Amino acid sequence: MRDKSKFNGIVFFLDKEGKVYRTDVHMKDRQTGVSSIFDAKLDNPTSKDLTGAATATAGRSDKLEVAFHATLK
Repeated sequence: MRDKSKFNGIVFFLDKEGKVYRTDVHMKDRQTGVSSIFDAKLDNPTSKDLTGAATATAGRSDKLEVAFHATLK
């Protein structure tokens, strides 16, 4: 991530309780092995409609501030 490449997506992995246990980044349409760069907060982790926000982990120079809404399948 130090080469200043732009990412085009973020992947959040959730456990059965809805807690985020891993985050990855998509760069050049491929999932990277980079984790823990972003934090996600779910409004209601047990709902099938996932809403919340994601930000860059505190202390990092990466920038992200986004709200999302996704339906769990």
